Amino acid sequence: MASSSIYSTLHEKLEEFKSLEIVERHLKTTGSSLKAAYSALKKLEKQLDKENRDIEKLEKLSVKKLFHKVLGNQEEQLEKERQDFLEVSLKYNEHKKTIELLEFEMDVLEGKSENLPILKREIERLKKLREKELLKSKGKLGKELRAIVQQSDDLVMGLREYDEAIIVGKDILEHFAAVLKYLKQAKDWGAWKMAGGRNMSSHNQRNAIDRARQLIYKTQHLLNILKKELQDINVYDFDTSLNSEQLDSFTKIFFDNLITDWIIQKKIKNTSAEIRSVYDRIKRLMSYLKTEKKKMKNALALLESRRQEIIITNK
Repeated sequence: MASSSIYSTLHEKLEEFKSLEIVERHLKTTGSSLKAAYSALKKLEKQLDKENRDIEKLEKLSVKKLFHKVLGNQEEQLEKERQDFLEVSLKYNEHKKTIELLEFEMDVLEGKSENLPILKREIERLKKLREKELLKSKGKLGKELRAIVQQSDDLVMGLREYDEAIIVGKDILEHFAAVLKYLKQAKDWGAWKMAGGRNMSSHNQRNAIDRARQLIYKTQHLLNILKKELQDINVYDFDTSLNSEQLDSFTKIFFDNLITDWIIQKKIKNTSAEIRSVYDRIKRLMSYLKTEKKKMKNALALLESRRQEIIITNK
């Protein structure tokens, strides 16, 4: 297929696609109207059935029963009920006609919209052919398109690397949250022991600190991974160091005396403050990475918009 032929065929298909998009919108609107009409018809059916039963009840009542049950003349009551029944019946028939027309319209629109998926695939095929032609050309548009493709590829790779860093950062924040929870438990148990509750407090405090220490080692490993991920996206001004020796030394200095308990409480407080500081830095880093990722996605969308414009309009 020649260049001009591909271009003209593509535009014919795009015009056809616009028409079918209008059909698709009408189809959704008609579908909503039909759904509402079905609901209204159902209510009218119930109302019609009620009016009919009211007439039957009045016709079966004897004059004596009617005198005690209602005021007025039986014939007047029957006439009123018959008028109500007639009014509902007319509305019911009108709704049935409306539904018939909507159902017919739906059938017609659905028949037209069946070609939409096929047309979409054909347009994409023609776009690819047109893009290949432009990429091979030596003109201004061909050069610009090649640059757009390269920039888009770079952005896609960059987004992937940002995602990898964000995933690691999320894991680190979860680990830190757990560490801070265990350190708080250890601090609470230590305070309870200092107040005189010594039976299980030392064991529980050791257990909480040991869990925190194990998590810190895992977190430090994740911090090292994050550092490498940040280097891949040229972010170097972030300190991932963490003094895990403080936690490592906790379990070696547990003695049941007030002075050591006080030292341990102080160490827990200092370590918690250090971890909280790194935790906050990681949160700020995550916010920065997400902002940059959003900028990259916007840039990618602009490139894609320009790419489509070149393929479709030759401008």
